[in-house]
Parts: sequence; structure tokens; C-alpha cells
Amino acid sequence: MEQDLSRQRFTAILEAYGSEPSRWPEEERDAMQQFIAANPRTAGPLAAATELDRLLDSVAVGAPSRSLYRSILSSLSGQSQVELIDSLLEWLFPPSSRHLDWLWRPVVAVTLPVAVGFILGAGSVTNASVDEWESWEEEIYVSGIVLVDSGAEATVELDP
Repeated sequence: MEQDLSRQRFTAILEAYGSEPSRWPEEERDAMQQFIAANPRTAGPLAAATELDRLLDSVAVGAPSRSLYRSILSSLSGQSQVELIDSLLEWLFPPSSRHLDWLWRPVVAVTLPVAVGFILGAGSVTNASVDEWESWEEEIYVSGIVLVDSGAEATVELDP
């Protein structure tokens, strides 16, 4: 790394890693020590970082209790029991105190796919020539075939 270290980089390393040189990134350690030796204004931030390191090192953190483990695991297992559609609806419409939520959410759940289908269908319509329209009329006519059940045998009739 370059021997020239900016004041911003010095401050960033000091805030991220503290005042202990063994905690600094190895490739920037020499540059940091040279910067500290060359700049007397680094004494203040270095002293503040040393004090913060001392305070953080003095705090004893115990191992997490079994009840903490259980509460974390129970919160995770409860999330898997929620159905996907309920999660989606809750994300779309957060719970509120309105009286018509029981009606509004199912309406949106039904309307949303219809709206998406309408938008996709409207976007795929092209200008058709007369010949294409005639072939569509023929397809519609052929699709009007009705199976009529006449007892044991089914016959096919065309609706004119």
C-alpha cells in the first residue's frame, strides 16, 4: 500500500479497528504507524480510541442463556407456520383497525391477478388483418361445438 495515508483513512481505520496496531489491517499497519509519527494531531483521536478500547475490553459478556436460545428458536419456528398468502397480504396491507379489512383484503387478492392478466392481455393485442379476423371467427365457430348427451351415446352438434 502507499506510504501516504489520508486523514480520512486514518480516522476510518481507527474507528473500525481501534487503537491497537495488532488489530489494524496488516497491509496498512506500517502506513498508520508512520502517519502517527509524522502527525502530532493524531494524538487526540488516538487517545480517544485507546479509552474506548479500554472501556470495551472491560465489559464482560456472558454466554447466552438457554431461555434466550429457546425464545430465538421458537420465534423462528412460528414464522414457518404462517402461510405464504397470508404473509403476502400482510406485506401488501399491514394490519389496521379499519372495520372493512375482512372484506378489502380478499377483494384485492382476487382483483390483483385479474388486473395483471388484463394488463398482460392488453399489451399482447396486435393489429390484425381481415384474414386473421376471419380465421378467429372460424375458431370461435368451431369452439361452439356442443356435446349433447342422448342417453348412452354422445353426439356432436354444431351451433349455427
